[in-house]
Amino acid sequence: MTPTRADRLSTPLVALDAPANAISDVLNDAIPWLWWPLRVPARDAPLTAPAHALYAVHGTVALLAARRLSGRALPTGPSLALGLLSWLWFTGAWDRRARRLAARAR
Repeated sequence: MTPTRADRLSTPLVALDAPANAISDVLNDAIPWLWWPLRVPARDAPLTAPAHALYAVHGTVALLAARRLSGRALPTGPSLALGLLSWLWFTGAWDRRARRLAARAR
């Protein structure tokens, strides 16, 4: 399995893979409906293009909602940038784990 774009771009964050995957696993188990209309992704498979898009939307909307609810939150530009960075971090960690698990299964 070749590295995905998120995997390659987030390589500097590889030391943070364990916490990112732990957070993803807890959220996927506790609130799987966040993936609607998709299914919760398998831990041993890289995310699909629709899953990447949904992840980016969730990260961005979460930060924009926080901005809306609090007058002291970040302006829109940095909120969007942080949303995309969180997408990159979490999906890169997910895809690296999927690649490791697939390599072990061979």
